[in-house]
Amino acid sequence: MRSAKFDYAVVVPAYNRELVLPRALQSVFAQPHVPSEVVVVDDGSDDQTAEVARQFSSKIKVLRIENSGPAAARKLGIEATSAEWVCPLDSDDEWDLSFIETLQQLRNRFTSAGLLFSNFRICREGGSIELADKLMGAPASWRAYLTDDGFAINLGMDAYLPLLEFSPVFQSCMAFKRTVYEEIGGIDDRVARMPAEDAHLTKRLASRTQVVGAAETKVTIYRDGNNFSANYPRVAYGDWWILRDLFLRNFVPARFLEPTRKECERRAAALLHSLFEIRDFESMLDVLPYVQAGDWDWKLRTKVLLAKAWKLGQRKS
Repeated sequence: MRSAKFDYAVVVPAYNRELVLPRALQSVFAQPHVPSEVVVVDDGSDDQTAEVARQFSSKIKVLRIENSGPAAARKLGIEATSAEWVCPLDSDDEWDLSFIETLQQLRNRFTSAGLLFSNFRICREGGSIELADKLMGAPASWRAYLTDDGFAINLGMDAYLPLLEFSPVFQSCMAFKRTVYEEIGGIDDRVARMPAEDAHLTKRLASRTQVVGAAETKVTIYRDGNNFSANYPRVAYGDWWILRDLFLRNFVPARFLEPTRKECERRAAALLHSLFEIRDFESMLDVLPYVQAGDWDWKLRTKVLLAKAWKLGQRKS
C-alpha cells in the first residue's frame, strides 16, 4: 500500500537576498516530491528580492511587508498557506535532493511525530565546509535516541529536555505539523527581532509533540564565518533570553519550567563573559540575576562592576 502524500508548504522569509535566493528556491523545486505551496515573504528589501522570486517561478506566491524581522515574515508566510506540514527555509540555505523524501520516510515511520528534522552541514559562502555534520557534536547521551538501523533520532515526547542541552533543529532543516503550530499559538510577535528568534518557535513546538530527526545530513546551511564570530555573543544572549521568556511566560508545559530556569542559570556566567567582550553592558545586567554563587570569581566580579558603573553613568547623563 502506498503511503499518504506528504502535503507540505515552503515558507521563505527574505531580506536583501536577490543573489542567493535562487539557490534556495532551486533546491525546493528540485525535490522529486514538490510542495503544494511556496511562499516568499520579502521583509522590506532594498534590492530586487521580490522580483527575483516572481521571475523564478509562477508557482511562487510573493508577499511583501515593511521590514519587521524574520519571525514576522515567517509568520505571515505560514498564515498564507494551508498545507498539512510547513517547511521553513532560510533564503540563503539549500536542501539536498533527498531532503523531502527523508522527511516523508520519518513521517511514515513515526506517525505521531509533529516535528521532523534532518541533520545538516554548515558551509561558508565561498563553499568551504565549516562543519560537515551537526550531530557529530551531540552529547554522548544522544546515542540512546538513535534507532537500531541508524536512520533516525527519536527524541520522543520529552524532546524538549535534550534540546535544552543541544539543538540540531534549525529552521531550514525541519518540518512541523500545522495542527501543532496552531496549538502553541504560532510565532510570538515579541521575539520578531531577537537574535536566534527561531529557537522560540522550535522549543515551543518540541515541548508539545514527538520530535524525530534523520541522522544523515540533508541540508546545507550557509554562513559568513567572520560575521558569525562577531555576532556570537548576541546570538548566545538571544538563545538565553528566549529560554527565560519560555519559563517566565509559561510557554512550555509545567514539567519543563524548572529545567528551563536551571538552564538559564547554567549559561549565565559564561554569557556574561561573552557579552563583556562586545561591551554589551545592558544585556549583562539583564543576565546578572541568574548567575549562581559558585560561578563568581574575581574576573566576573570586575566585569560586573564595570557594567554597573556604565549603568550609573547612563543615569547621570
